[in-house]
Amino acid sequence: MIEELDCYRHIPTMVTLEYTGPRARDCRRFWSYRDAEGNAVEYTCPVHSWRPPKPFIEAYEVTGDVKYAAHSMTMAGIMTNLVAGSFRDGWEHGCAHRQFAHGAGYVAIEVLARATGLEKVRYFNADGAPGLETGIAVLIDPKSADDELTLHMYNDLEEARTIRVGAKDPEKQVRAVTVQGEAGRTVDGQAIVQLEPKQGTHVRITLTV
Repeated sequence: MIEELDCYRHIPTMVTLEYTGPRARDCRRFWSYRDAEGNAVEYTCPVHSWRPPKPFIEAYEVTGDVKYAAHSMTMAGIMTNLVAGSFRDGWEHGCAHRQFAHGAGYVAIEVLARATGLEKVRYFNADGAPGLETGIAVLIDPKSADDELTLHMYNDLEEARTIRVGAKDPEKQVRAVTVQGEAGRTVDGQAIVQLEPKQGTHVRITLTV
């Protein structure tokens, strides 16, 4: 059982930056959790070398238990806030991989992308602007197939919102959509989803193969 592994039995809640020298690369970042006596214990994962929150999004994908998704996304949010002021385009400093976000930022973005299904779909506002506004949350069901995705959406706003969902692959389109178990509509290969205020909505997207 995955819960029997030490790396899932202890949930890290604190991130620490330890500077050992004057250079940026001399900074060590690590997570910790509180033991029964309240002492801070550095989190380690003996199963693999992944750093949080990646082990927890993997646990969600394996078990479907949303508590692991919640832990991973909380940690990803902390890491994103930590590095938000220092994001740099890889072109600016000669990075060979030309990645926008590095280190903590890269791990956080990967976790958030996997949790929201950005490896397979893209989200748009009603006017076609990419992304979701603050107050709209999405979690992809880990049991989703490549061509049939189940999305759990929540609108925490006071007013309803219309969301468009399209395929990441430009060669695919949304063939069908169901919202709360009822047939929905598609426009130009995208699903149109109405999110009522302060409610969760279950959406199933079928993509062309």
